[in-house]
Amino acid sequence: MVNGKKVLLSEVLPFAAMVGAECSTVGLNILFKAATLRGMSYNIFNAYSFAISTLCDWSCNNSHWVLCCDMGKSKRKSNGG
Repeated sequence: MVNGKKVLLSEVLPFAAMVGAECSTVGLNILFKAATLRGMSYNIFNAYSFAISTLCDWSCNNSHWVLCCDMGKSKRKSNGG
């Protein structure tokens, strides 16, 4: 199991992160093209995309923090402490 986890962290995870980054870049370019064709300015599009990414980042960070706290509590309860 340890070797499988090493392979996952060293090879699969970086590949998956790059695929996700490229997909988000392509998606953002498609949205930008559609928005500018309908008359939205570049500055407004940037403001919206930064606001959405900030909200997504904030919500992901909070959910990970809660998940880590819950996992820590379940470990302590199972150890009898």
